[in-house]
Amino acid sequence: MSTTTGHRSATRLRRGVPVLLVLLIALTAPTSTVAQTRPATATAGGPSAPEGGPVDDGWLAATGTAFSQFEGETAPGGPPVWPGVRLDARTTTVGGGLPVDVQILHLDPDADVTVQPTLALGSVRGVAPVSVQSGDPLQGAVAATNGGFWLREPFGEPNGWFARDGRLISDAETQGAGPRGTVGWTADGRVLLDRLDSVESMVLPDGRTAFLDGINRGHREFDEYAPDGSDSLLAYTSDYGGPAVLAQPRQPDTGVPAIPVDLVAVRLSVPLWPANGVAQGTVTAVSRDTPGAFTAAVGEVVVLGTGGPAVLLDDLREGDVVTVGTEIRTLDPARSAEWAGVVRGMAGGPMVVTNGQMTDPGDWVDEGFEPAVHSDVRAPRTAIGVTADGRTLMVTVDGRRPGVTVGFTIAELARYMIALGAVDALSVDGGGSSQMVVDGVLRNVPCCDRVIRSVATSLQVSHTEPFDGTDRLRGAGRVDTAAAVARHAFPAGTDVAVLAVASAFPDALAGGPLAGVLGGPLLLVARDGLPSVTAAALRDLGVQRAVLLGGQQVIGQQVVEDLTAQGITPTRLAGGSRFDTAAAIARELTTRVQATPGRTVDRAFLTAAGTFADALVAAGPGGILGMPILLSEPDRLHPATVAALRDIDEVVLVGGTARLGEALEADLRARGKTVTRLSGQGRFGTARAVNDWLADQALASGGLSDRLVVATGSAFPDALAGGPLAAALQAPLMIVPAGAIDADPEAAAFFAGLERRSRVAVLGGLLVQSSYHQWQLEQLTEGSPPPCELPLDPLGSCQD
Repeated sequence: MSTTTGHRSATRLRRGVPVLLVLLIALTAPTSTVAQTRPATATAGGPSAPEGGPVDDGWLAATGTAFSQFEGETAPGGPPVWPGVRLDARTTTVGGGLPVDVQILHLDPDADVTVQPTLALGSVRGVAPVSVQSGDPLQGAVAATNGGFWLREPFGEPNGWFARDGRLISDAETQGAGPRGTVGWTADGRVLLDRLDSVESMVLPDGRTAFLDGINRGHREFDEYAPDGSDSLLAYTSDYGGPAVLAQPRQPDTGVPAIPVDLVAVRLSVPLWPANGVAQGTVTAVSRDTPGAFTAAVGEVVVLGTGGPAVLLDDLREGDVVTVGTEIRTLDPARSAEWAGVVRGMAGGPMVVTNGQMTDPGDWVDEGFEPAVHSDVRAPRTAIGVTADGRTLMVTVDGRRPGVTVGFTIAELARYMIALGAVDALSVDGGGSSQMVVDGVLRNVPCCDRVIRSVATSLQVSHTEPFDGTDRLRGAGRVDTAAAVARHAFPAGTDVAVLAVASAFPDALAGGPLAGVLGGPLLLVARDGLPSVTAAALRDLGVQRAVLLGGQQVIGQQVVEDLTAQGITPTRLAGGSRFDTAAAIARELTTRVQATPGRTVDRAFLTAAGTFADALVAAGPGGILGMPILLSEPDRLHPATVAALRDIDEVVLVGGTARLGEALEADLRARGKTVTRLSGQGRFGTARAVNDWLADQALASGGLSDRLVVATGSAFPDALAGGPLAAALQAPLMIVPAGAIDADPEAAAFFAGLERRSRVAVLGGLLVQSSYHQWQLEQLTEGSPPPCELPLDPLGSCQD
């Protein structure tokens, strides 16, 4: 959430002293000591915290309540979200059994990811939910939490030290007597946590040093803590995200103009304002006594001075060389040398764990966090910590929902981080701002807010995997995904398409082999109309004929009219039930196949009518081999199915006896049919058996391609169009479990025995197949050789 503060450097000018020495001297100067106080709120509904309000809100922990020690809390585990990165969602208890929902993002020290502090909308002046800040997971975003506190002037300014890519974006400041807890990363990826202060300065051509009040912040004339008044020196970089205003100060009591003071704006050509250290720049322009708005371009710094600092800059001329610099100093001097190599980081607060021990609560006040407002209330929290062996813990805690999750006090947060193994830990922004995002999706319920809170900064975990061997085919929903699959399967277009209703799977899956035989995609429609996405795909593909699956109760007349208006000729295959419709589709497929000289249809798949997975994995082989899919109840054949099987010699049962019983198999044999059963341990074992069988059958016709289609085995929507795609690519289709492609033993065995693939098509969005799924599949392709022989372990590492 946002807060409001000011910060003033005690000393502005020294002559003839090297800048770094001056900066070190300046760090010993006292800082402004103004602690924010506000009566604690303990309303039953939980207070809402407006932007610009207190640091946090929550309920006061009951006086005398024993803080939980979290004895026996297990080490972070959970499913992988990227190699070396796991998400552990769990519930713990506080205060004698009150529940607390916790999410732990656990990063191994050798995980090939980067944790990067990020500005919302790419500039200081912006806020957005963490999921919006994350960007596209397929372009590198793995996971994220919310970041540090922020301010109202300018709206979105980070409250405290903030650096990225070696450049300073916000200077250190605090609402307390001492520096504020900060997390930083060195160029080689080491994580550092400490309380941090900073001093920014300019060394002028004559050797004098001017100290700055702030970087990328507004002129705080009316700030309740430390107004700038008539004297200020502020610097702005392109990260500010807009113009900075230079104006005559106004009187804080009346708002009327004060006595006029000198104004100077200096524009410098300098690569960046360094996060730590110095950089040289050249003066490119000087404006004197001219109020206005000034914007820094990339590679520029604009320095605005009023009053005494303006007089100090008045001698500058174009072409002068100045040195700009930042000196950072940790509260623990022993750690200062490490921070010299920090290139990115972010302030939070308070620092809650140091050297494996909870910090003194008095230090939390020094950082500007009052007990009654922040520390002693139970609320949602976010924290980051490091363990003795170099693992990083990014933790969010949900709260403010009595009976569901109550949150932590700061002391409880500290003890919990210690229980997880943290030797150093930092609390950051909390309350409704606490957000845990994985693959672009919010994975927690921070508190009682009805909308997701917009925040100014976040901590983004990202990768650099190019995904050059996999194709993610996805859309906003099942209809969009089917359209994406159709375009991928038929890049040159096609004149025919099969249409099924999007709300149910039986007709679509039974129609998969027909689409494969016709050489067209399967697209999805609504009962009462043609979705715009589907209409656009039909136009783009040049479709002239559409086969509708199901009667008017399933696909209404409006769809027919919409197709006709688009110049597409519709036909319908339907029956009184899903069994009848499947039989009608089978007859049409048989007619189409037998119209080809030398081809006949003498075998068919039979799948259970109530499950999608078995029919899905049969749809691709059905299109490749010209075999229809018929539906059955577990123990008896439907009359429509019996009629459709009249001229079929071999029936291939897909699924075990729990789906298609022994009595059914005996009935088929009694009717003179040859029966082949393809089944395995669960749906993934059955899918493996179907694909092994397909490989053998396809040998007679030249074999399969070296492509692969992968769909989730947990839900049908994104997989409906997969069968026709597999048929078009002459490729097997495999379903995978949630979490990882090898989370099920049968799925793991299939992929372990799979030969290299030229490309893999991944069906659906990241909720059904995560970026970790895609990383695992990438290792199977020629585009990115695997690091070891498959199968990988659950974290994507080589098995021993």
